[in-house]
Amino acid sequence: MPVSIVANQSSQYAQSAIKTRSNAVTLGTLQISSGSRVFSAVEDSAALAVGAGLKIDNAGLASARINAGAGVSMLQIADGALSNAADILVRMRTLAVQAASGQFNDSERGPIDLEYQALKSELDRLAGATQFNGVPLLNGQPGYALTESSSRAANGISAVGFNSNGPISISGTNPTLRYSYDAATEKMTLTRIDGGTASSQTLDLTAIMNATAGNGNNLSNGQSLDLNFQAIGVTLTLDPSFKRGTSILPTATASTGFSGATPFTPATTNLNNDGVQGLLDLAGGFNATTGALTLPLTTTAGAPGTVVLDGLAGIRYGINGGAAGASGAPTGDLTGSTSVEIYVDTASGPQLLGSVNTSTAGATANGSGTLVVSAGKGMMAGELQAASDNTVLSYKIGTGVVSGQDLLKVSIPAINVNTMGLGPTTVSTELGANAAIDVLKAAITLVSSARATVGAQQSRLSAVTDSIDVFKENNESARSALTDVDVPSAISELSNNQAMLQAGIAMLAQSNKIPEMLLTLLRG
Repeated sequence: MPVSIVANQSSQYAQSAIKTRSNAVTLGTLQISSGSRVFSAVEDSAALAVGAGLKIDNAGLASARINAGAGVSMLQIADGALSNAADILVRMRTLAVQAASGQFNDSERGPIDLEYQALKSELDRLAGATQFNGVPLLNGQPGYALTESSSRAANGISAVGFNSNGPISISGTNPTLRYSYDAATEKMTLTRIDGGTASSQTLDLTAIMNATAGNGNNLSNGQSLDLNFQAIGVTLTLDPSFKRGTSILPTATASTGFSGATPFTPATTNLNNDGVQGLLDLAGGFNATTGALTLPLTTTAGAPGTVVLDGLAGIRYGINGGAAGASGAPTGDLTGSTSVEIYVDTASGPQLLGSVNTSTAGATANGSGTLVVSAGKGMMAGELQAASDNTVLSYKIGTGVVSGQDLLKVSIPAINVNTMGLGPTTVSTELGANAAIDVLKAAITLVSSARATVGAQQSRLSAVTDSIDVFKENNESARSALTDVDVPSAISELSNNQAMLQAGIAMLAQSNKIPEMLLTLLRG
């Protein structure tokens, strides 16, 4: 290679080396000052993606640990109250044994019974006052006796639960609900339809089903899945009979002789238990298993001919949004109308079941037929009963959606005067005192069993917090190994790059002197 004034190759080499070392020094300084090895996908795309996922998981686990800790605290409050209840029951049994002795007459038993009754009142006060964040713990929650107009079992819904602090259980009314499921979107909707304003919530089941049954799979034998509709306060439990590829949607189908679109739009408000009972009370035409209401019709061929819904006892019709007609009366010709509204007779008056679109209705033949609408499909109604069931609270202890794995249900037995059967007991007589002794023995056993149940769940939640701590520690260790900078190694590399940068600058200064040396040679 010739030594040239035009091309100073040594200077080019030195400049390139300085640029490389300068970038390395900048990166090293950034890594050491921030403690992070990866700032963008350029450095390490895989580590960045995995590290971000672990960071998100740890944030969720931190919240899950708080939830589990809250559950432990709640159970501690319940256990303390149950301990007090046990002490009260022991004192009540002592009084009963005392009053059962023959040395007392009924008038002398009066003061003993005063204390006994006062302690009964204290048991109820204790049950009502034992709360965690405003949620009663020992009073139980309302039961719900279902009167169904369609079979839950056929649709794969094995149970219906009500949250003790949900909108339904605190409303004091008897809710009527309707559920539907669209297989195309895998979304299930639950709507409360008995009030003037519908309360509805939709859950996307794709991720929930995939997490429990596997991608695209149905639940297998032994599996179940709780769907928590928190906005309404209801939990639906799915079993293997639920098929994610089968829709549960309102439909309307017409028999031969009736053409035209006939979608059925179910009522979403003001359809209460009376309406469901009205359907069940129909002499004929309603299938309580499928929820299908079969309406007779008569057609006359023509252009467009005539289509008439015949009368059905207990059913009324309205046309184009008009008032309901007479019970059991036919509609008149539906061709040329836009809709027919279907009502059911109830003790409180007619209730709207829904409407059928008749804007393109026409007759294709002469004769009789049927129009089948899914008036009761997915509908549930019933009565809220006195609070006697266990109080059930759900705690989110994971970052997923799998029931039993990420969602843990905690159950607290109802402990009050009624649930223990103490309501009618008295020690004002020898006979009453003897009867109270046996009832109190059973009540003490019930409280002991409740404390055992609470203690077992408290132990489990404590174990959950320990497990979450281990998960977090291991996740953080893995994330650190992927994304955190190795400080000693980084400092050593930074020092080396700084030294090489200084050397490059010195060599650049020397290489820049070469053209001057060549000019000196030319002048000589």
